[in-house]
Amino acid sequence: MKKEPVESTAVVVSREPGSSMAERAADNVLSKFRAEKEGISFTIDGILRASYEQNEDSAMEVLHAHLGDRIVITGTWAEAEGERELEEEELFEGEISASVFTIGCYAVRIAECLYVDDIGSGTHYTQRVPAGRDRITGYRVSHAEQARAWDAGYCIASGIEPERDRGVRIVTEVSAMNQSEGGGAADCWQNICMAALSRGSSWSERIDYICTVKKDDTVPDGQAVLFVLSRYMGSSYTSEDWYKFTPDGRVGKYHISGYGQNDTDVWEL
Repeated sequence: MKKEPVESTAVVVSREPGSSMAERAADNVLSKFRAEKEGISFTIDGILRASYEQNEDSAMEVLHAHLGDRIVITGTWAEAEGERELEEEELFEGEISASVFTIGCYAVRIAECLYVDDIGSGTHYTQRVPAGRDRITGYRVSHAEQARAWDAGYCIASGIEPERDRGVRIVTEVSAMNQSEGGGAADCWQNICMAALSRGSSWSERIDYICTVKKDDTVPDGQAVLFVLSRYMGSSYTSEDWYKFTPDGRVGKYHISGYGQNDTDVWEL
């Protein structure tokens, strides 16, 4: 059967050379302009920097409120080192693309995956069932086209959107491993969280912030805890899920309601 090309709606914006990790982390913020500003070009540097700084300020307030004023931030997404996009042969099953980098004492892997999301078959995307190889290949082609646009000096703000491709869903996954004792093999990646791309406009999820935190100056940097913020944005409310990954490989989650209510969990490092 002939495969139809994947359609993607995007905003193309000019980009200055040497864009930082912070700018790329904030890139998805521009998608909210898509409906009213399609086809308009504008400089990306200012809005992305301001967006990331706003996310960072908000994240710091939350961390200090729940963990105390003595905490030390040992690494942030904006300060990530050694970023490398993986070649196709390095990707795991279901991944469209993935990049790895280092934050503090952790290697972090962020992957864009295509999972089955089909109510009729009883399969939900949170089960992490990869879509068929042909469909994933089609999305990889779209990703490669966007990467070439980025290298040429443009940024595709909206990413790959499967709005017309039923039965699957794009999911951003974050995995990590602690490198304080020499790291480990690729099969030691621990999945931490995911953020699903909505097929409509009623809600969306995105990874907004990543950092490493230790209790105070007396704790070695290699014992810092990795935090990942996943933000849910609905038509009537927003909420935050803070995922915690500890040096011994455990994953925890703290939820913050969008109704002005603080969660009752006691945050710990």
